[in-house]
Amino acid sequence: MKKNYVLNGLLGIFMFGLVNAAPVIAGELSLQECVDVAIGQNPILATAQGRTQTSQINVNIARSAFAPTVMIQASGNRNKTPMFLPSEFKALSGKTTFSETKNVYLTQANASLTIADGGLRKSKLQVAESGVDVSKEEEKGIKQQLVLKVHEAFYLLAAAIQNQEVANRNLRRSKSHLEMAESRHSVGDVALVDVLRAKVQVADAKLLLVRVENSVALAKGTLNVAMGNKPDNPVEIIKVLEETPAHETLNYTALTASATVIHPTIKAMQERIVLARKKVNQYRAANKPTLNAVGAYGKQDLDFFPEKDNWAVGLEASWVAFDGGARREQIKKAMAELSVNATELQTSILNLQMEIWAALQAVIEASCSNEAAKDLAREAEESLRIIQVRYKAGSGTITDLLDAQTAQSKADFSVVETNIQKHIAYSRLLYTCGRLG
Repeated sequence: MKKNYVLNGLLGIFMFGLVNAAPVIAGELSLQECVDVAIGQNPILATAQGRTQTSQINVNIARSAFAPTVMIQASGNRNKTPMFLPSEFKALSGKTTFSETKNVYLTQANASLTIADGGLRKSKLQVAESGVDVSKEEEKGIKQQLVLKVHEAFYLLAAAIQNQEVANRNLRRSKSHLEMAESRHSVGDVALVDVLRAKVQVADAKLLLVRVENSVALAKGTLNVAMGNKPDNPVEIIKVLEETPAHETLNYTALTASATVIHPTIKAMQERIVLARKKVNQYRAANKPTLNAVGAYGKQDLDFFPEKDNWAVGLEASWVAFDGGARREQIKKAMAELSVNATELQTSILNLQMEIWAALQAVIEASCSNEAAKDLAREAEESLRIIQVRYKAGSGTITDLLDAQTAQSKADFSVVETNIQKHIAYSRLLYTCGRLG
């Protein structure tokens, strides 16, 4: 018995591990592949899709009001019914009223169909359909937010990997400089302090490499979470990034004109205006009379299994003559919401234009900074090469050599940082323009 318990427990642990194991993604992923994974499994997008499905269900509910309603009814009652006799029967029975107690059984189908309601059902359906349009645009906005999150995480991981390569080069240079100092010290060309300072530089390079390697692990966790995976899931990305378009080709006027048409936030606000208009029509239609066709057919009798026909056919008209002004206030509220939405749309367009302008300037700044960093790296590399030659020849100092190495490493890190910032800035520009994803 204990053996069975142990086996069942191990099986349960094994199955739990299978269910909760993160999917292993083979190979180096491109940016688009990371985006596809995130769209397929990140729960944030599933939540937005659920809201859209809920809105679609509201449409189905509103559409069902155009269909007839059929209700099946069955009842059994014991009734005591008073009966009134003409006064001339009083001489015979001594009374003109008496009561009868009896059992009444009924099985019946009731049906009703709204023939006219002043357009209320149609207005409710249009409101529900507009709700779907709003949900779809909001879903697009959330999707673009997710795509931007993946872009940023992908580029930050790429930067961490490139920084790791820079740190490794820096460590190799530090070791090479240490060998140079030891070689010159061994023949008495330099003092021991040159060797000690070179050793400090090597130790500092090792510490920097540890920090950079840790940043790679953290960046992988960030990308995994953006894709909907556990942070410790193995993931590798391609090392070579695609070039971004030259900032000179980006036209602010064209970007803003396109964004005001396709941006999900703007389109969602436009759909809310349409929704508010349809709500006004809905509340106005609620002030009109309603005409229903009703009918019923069944069996009614004093026996448990009724056999006598019982039916009715007719029309029912209703109109709310007084409700304390509730419907009038509902119309006023809908009109106020319409006005607010229209004002917010204009404000949002102005804010969007400013966001695009700022995003475009960020792209220009990052692009120019990257070009300047590349120039700096080339100059630093040439400076280091010359100083290395001078130090080997005995005409340079260890201070010059280590300073040149530090300048070279800073320049290399700047190239990586500005290049990644250029890619992130361009992705944010696409997001601001509503074009990402």
